[in-house]
Amino acid sequence: MPSHTPSLHSAPDSNPPPTSLTHALPPSHTLPPPQYRHVLSPFAEYMVQTFVPLWMAPNLITLLGLIFPLISLGIFAWHSPHFKTEPPAWTFFFNAFALFAYQTLDNMDGKQARRTQSSNALGMVFDHGCDAINAGIGAINLLVVLGIVSSGEWDAFLVLSAFASPFVPFYVATWEEYYTGALVLPIINGPAEGVLMGVFISLVSGFLGPAW
Repeated sequence: MPSHTPSLHSAPDSNPPPTSLTHALPPSHTLPPPQYRHVLSPFAEYMVQTFVPLWMAPNLITLLGLIFPLISLGIFAWHSPHFKTEPPAWTFFFNAFALFAYQTLDNMDGKQARRTQSSNALGMVFDHGCDAINAGIGAINLLVVLGIVSSGEWDAFLVLSAFASPFVPFYVATWEEYYTGALVLPIINGPAEGVLMGVFISLVSGFLGPAW
């Protein structure tokens, strides 16, 4: 899934893109969406201030966030290796938790970087890299959560298509960020509402089964 500006832990004045167009963007276009500013960001700030020690590296928080979707993928692969069998209900609940944990930790890493004054360009690259990996993993997990399966010769095509589909908007958003110096997201976006929608769908599948 695409990453969002507040979670990046790159120094704001380090190595700006050579053709930065940030000055041409209206101020309102460079602000994070309101639901991030008023709900998700304060929650992540609270978690950092309350539970994260100063010695913890921001990149470690980023990596921990990626581990949860990977564990969920492994659980789904064990219970439904060919997308043919329905996993137990608890796997869907765990996927909901994994998605929310990923989103929260992804929001926390940048706050920890600013808290410890360890912002750098490597942190931004590492954050984007983990987000890129999770974009494909999340799409595959969603196939299981929604009970979407194919038959025979189309199995590989379905999985590859689901894995590749999130990378197009991710690439375009990152490309735009390189030239503008800001990652501009709409009010409704993947890192916020997209992940929360995945959490909701996972919970529904846990209660009702993926056939709903």
